Amino acid sequence: MLWSGQWLAAGFLTDKPKIKYGFAPLPQQTKPAILYDAVGICTPSYTQNADATFKVLKYLDSTVWTKVLPDSPVAAPAYLSAQSAYYGALDKAGLTTVESTVKAGLNTPTTIGVRFTTQWASQSNDLITAYWPDLLNGKKPLSDLQTMTGKINDVIKSNG
Repeated sequence: MLWSGQWLAAGFLTDKPKIKYGFAPLPQQTKPAILYDAVGICTPSYTQNADATFKVLKYLDSTVWTKVLPDSPVAAPAYLSAQSAYYGALDKAGLTTVESTVKAGLNTPTTIGVRFTTQWASQSNDLITAYWPDLLNGKKPLSDLQTMTGKINDVIKSNG
């Protein structure tokens, strides 16, 4: 069993693993919550040329997703009207457990995004990439989890 998410669907479609696999929702406690990773595009409220920026975002979030996601369904779009392209690709490939798990997750009242979207996101994600895989594979001691967390907090503080 892997801790992962719907972003693996694209890999399953292209790699066509010869093993039987499926997706299942994470176990819940008293208050359900789920991790999700929806694709979407955003801009800060203080951006220059807000009207033109909105038109570009609207085009990307609608037209572009409907063309890109059937071939590479990495995650359901945050924009609800564009989700049919994502779910259609999963249906066509017979990935029903992926689809039902993603839908259940997105319909959970409490959701937690999996990406940083602030100005320090790139630096923080680089730290996660440098530490997390080796922690999972036992190549680094668990104490490095605290080191990684401390470094991420330092990046956040320095960009605050």
